[in-house]
Amino acid sequence: PAMRAFSAVLRLRKGDSNALQMLARCFARLGAKSLAKASAENALLQSPGSALAQWTLGELLLAEGGAVKRASALLEKAAAQRPREPRLLLLCARACAKAHKPACARRYFGYALRRQRNLAAAHFGIGLLAQQEGKRAQAKLAFDRAMTLAPGKPRYYQAAAHLANLMGNKARARHLLGAGRRAAKVLAPLRLRKGRLMAHLARLRRALGSCGCGEIGQRCKQTEVPVCAAASKAVGGAAGLFLTAHRALRDKRTKDARRLLRRVLAALRTSKLMVRDPKIFTQKGRAADGR
Repeated sequence: PAMRAFSAVLRLRKGDSNALQMLARCFARLGAKSLAKASAENALLQSPGSALAQWTLGELLLAEGGAVKRASALLEKAAAQRPREPRLLLLCARACAKAHKPACARRYFGYALRRQRNLAAAHFGIGLLAQQEGKRAQAKLAFDRAMTLAPGKPRYYQAAAHLANLMGNKARARHLLGAGRRAAKVLAPLRLRKGRLMAHLARLRRALGSCGCGEIGQRCKQTEVPVCAAASKAVGGAAGLFLTAHRALRDKRTKDARRLLRRVLAALRTSKLMVRDPKIFTQKGRAADGR
């Protein structure tokens, strides 16, 4: 829905930097990294001084890991305009650290903590910097604060255990590694679910593109193309059934469409979604009356 809204804005106001950078974030959430980067670059081209455009492109470049220096420069420019955003300040610090600028990283971690004292990631970052500089006592204190504020992060326990080993405290290292394993065990099912969801979204995006699907209320343009049929079957779940029903309507197979859409409605129970999609009912009506 967000992508459709931003696309509508762009049709009316071509070159809207804010819509472009938000569209880039939507693409990134769907796993379309190249489209996300292209939209973010376009947003910055349309408005070179926009803090939001700089932030979005800088964040994408940082996640990509290639152009770290450019990411750092963009994020620092954005932070100069929006100095009260802890998340942006934290990104600046991480970019500086990856660009091998420890003084810059320490400064931005400090800025982030001034805005949000309980920011575990900032304490952890300061701990890593202190460890790299050989300041083990300071690193231990920072890691302890990070673990207290965010006890479900396995990475924090692993780093603290490594530091404990360096300091000769084997018992503490074993204890921390055990805590890290317990935290990882809790997170594993959630990560698996997230991975499955992202894979499902990627299949759905490919199917929508293959079938030429546009705005709500418009028919998909290429439902008769074999690649559309293959992509729809690969989606699975209610979304895959709905796309298959859409193709059945296009081919005037109303009985098949009605059967498929009943299965979609059964899958989208009110108890699960708390709301029903009006388009589903519209398509079911078309199948039921033979149009």
